[in-house]
Amino acid sequence: GYTQRAGWSNEPINIKALGLADADARLALSEVTYGRTRIDAAQVTVGVKDLIAKVTLSELRLYDGSGHGLITLDASGSDAAFTSDVALSGISARPLLRDAAQVDWLAGNADVAWKVSGHGTTEADIVRSLNGTSSVALRDGAVIGFDLGGAMSELSEGSIPSFALDAAKKTDFRSLTGTFAIADGIAANNDLKLDSQHLHASGDGTVDLPQRALDYTVRPKLVANLGGDGGEQNAVGIEVPVRITGSWEQPALSPDIEGAINNPNTVDAVKQIGKQLKGKKAGEIVQDLFGKGEDGGPSKAEKLLDSLFGEE
Repeated sequence: GYTQRAGWSNEPINIKALGLADADARLALSEVTYGRTRIDAAQVTVGVKDLIAKVTLSELRLYDGSGHGLITLDASGSDAAFTSDVALSGISARPLLRDAAQVDWLAGNADVAWKVSGHGTTEADIVRSLNGTSSVALRDGAVIGFDLGGAMSELSEGSIPSFALDAAKKTDFRSLTGTFAIADGIAANNDLKLDSQHLHASGDGTVDLPQRALDYTVRPKLVANLGGDGGEQNAVGIEVPVRITGSWEQPALSPDIEGAINNPNTVDAVKQIGKQLKGKKAGEIVQDLFGKGEDGGPSKAEKLLDSLFGEE
């Protein structure tokens, strides 16, 4: 049985049993499960010779998609060593993430690939030694729990929308892509891109696999085109950098709200939005959003950004 642990295991790994025999086998597998994760079917070829095992995965079918890959285990040295080169396409992301990682807020049609290697005498050692690359691309997906399009419609009517999470709502996106370079257990990314009708986002940062920690900055941008396609990545919009740091289990979010409000590009974006709002001129919208409240308190823009990224 599997027991969840806090952190990586320091139990010694011994794969010297690979030296007991040489083998060449082909297996047809169906309805394989590991924990809650399932594989519908796979053709597997296993070759073992001189303490080295090569496992070839072909005709892999899982979560409405397919995949293939090669996994190598090497027990010929003093440390256990492995390489994993796997590609998956057309995967239904939400059920896979829900089963594999208890993540239930991201959906889409996913292509995922990774090529990594590592070595060590324990799981923790192997994670610290990881090197390689990984990529992910989601199409026609959604972030579950929030309806950005509905919020923008509320804004167009002159009201400040609520940004509370609601499992019945979602924000659709056309694509979400990113690649990672992994060195000594640190996965670095500088090309995260999200494209949707009313929101673009970019991101960069690192994932510390040995320490199970994040240091990442996401830059979501509300696009000025309220009624249309949302357009290109360089479309005018309100951008608020949000730094995400800390452990995987409880990361901390630090939005730069003041910087977003004082950014000249933000004022230009609000002017563009103002041209599309009903019954108001652009100048009135800028004053309405960025001026102080009647009681001298925060402006509507401050309230809007604070409700989106601030604490409850």
